[in-house]
Amino acid sequence: MKSKLTLKKFIKLFFFLVLLQLLIFCSKAQDYIPANDSKIHYMGRIDFSDSLQPKYSFPGVSIKAKFSGSGISAIIHDYGIGGE
Repeated sequence: MKSKLTLKKFIKLFFFLVLLQLLIFCSKAQDYIPANDSKIHYMGRIDFSDSLQPKYSFPGVSIKAKFSGSGISAIIHDYGIGGE
């Protein structure tokens, strides 16, 4: 007995294939770049006693890096007490 491909089955199959394609193309692992990567350029008074967690608390510090892609994120902690 042959099974007919009904519209309902076709729609389910279509959405399954679209979902599968999204999972395959969007599951690329994100690159993690450590703070001591030579492609990151630091300027100013920065404490590199721990090269994976550089610390700075002075004005005029800058960090530069180039990337190619649709987005970037960084984790920067502010441990300062602030001022008034």
